Amino acid sequence: LNFNLFNLFCFDQVGGSVGKGTAIGDTDFDVVVFLNDHEPPFDQRVFNEMLAALGTVPGFYLGRQTRYSISFQIRINRLTLDFDLLPATNMLDYDKHAEDMAREQAIEVRRRMQDFANPSAFSSSLAEQTILFMKNKPDDIVKVIKLARYWNQQIEIDEYVKGRSYMIELVACWAQKGQPACNLFTRFVRFLREMEDFSNLRIFFGHHYRRLSVPDEVWEQTPLVMDPCNLYNNLAEGISQNVIGIFEYSAARSLGAIRDGLENVEDLFQGSGMDYDESEYGDDD
Repeated sequence: LNFNLFNLFCFDQVGGSVGKGTAIGDTDFDVVVFLNDHEPPFDQRVFNEMLAALGTVPGFYLGRQTRYSISFQIRINRLTLDFDLLPATNMLDYDKHAEDMAREQAIEVRRRMQDFANPSAFSSSLAEQTILFMKNKPDDIVKVIKLARYWNQQIEIDEYVKGRSYMIELVACWAQKGQPACNLFTRFVRFLREMEDFSNLRIFFGHHYRRLSVPDEVWEQTPLVMDPCNLYNNLAEGISQNVIGIFEYSAARSLGAIRDGLENVEDLFQGSGMDYDESEYGDDD
């Protein structure tokens, strides 16, 4: 896409599970467009320019627009691809910081968030560091993250849970922290044990910001699943007791099946309506 955007366009980035390398099966594409000299809330002229550019793409069908994104599809013959397009703020001179763009960008974004009434509006501007956090994980961690996403997909929850897939990824990643190497089955059990006690989760990675930088009103929340790149974002904030109960019950049920003698991960998903593909998760242990 060639965005004119009044010379505001800097570069774009594929985000979400595709960008992080944790996608499984059918998924949508998150495309983050970084803009120069423009901060959220992004005004309608930015979205109008994006829509005008998208309108020139064959097979484009508009879904909906929110204050933060444009959802659309590209339909080519029998193939349908789902996209979310999100504007973000570029804080740096790209030519000067290209080698360490993600880190420098994130530092500047977090500094700007401190002075902003709605810091969550800058979440998309942290996309590069969010992607790298997952992409830098070893293969054995990525495999259990994918399996956890697969398990999550089979849980029927009528309520909308914001950032649900990302939160599950973080729980799966946290469950392996400081633990010895083992096979995929054991790693998955660790994840299930965390989910079984979801109401008491206290997850903080501490990779990109200090504990003391987290606002007290965020840190005091329980359950707590802190975004490793965004010190204002507890992924578990606002999750209802009903949803927490579903997570804990589903995890307890899976662990019960394992205690009853289940030996293979794929057996856990039989009868779920979804086919487990071992090649997708690649347990070589």
